[in-house]
Amino acid sequence: MAAIYFGYRATFGWFTVQDVSDDTKLATWFRERRAAVIQAPKTLGLALAGASAALALLLAAVAVRTHRPE
Repeated sequence: MAAIYFGYRATFGWFTVQDVSDDTKLATWFRERRAAVIQAPKTLGLALAGASAALALLLAAVAVRTHRPE
């Protein structure tokens, strides 16, 4: 779930309507988008870590389930 969350956030941010009706609001919106672009690689790294952890836990669960002591 964390991988989906961080991957989506890094890719799209949050879908919201922004008021850019004047130059100040437009400049603020642009600054925030620029910061999000700079932050995106770190957020994608969190998504990759979450996906890797989920895969490792899945493989561990399969290994425990299929392991039959004799």
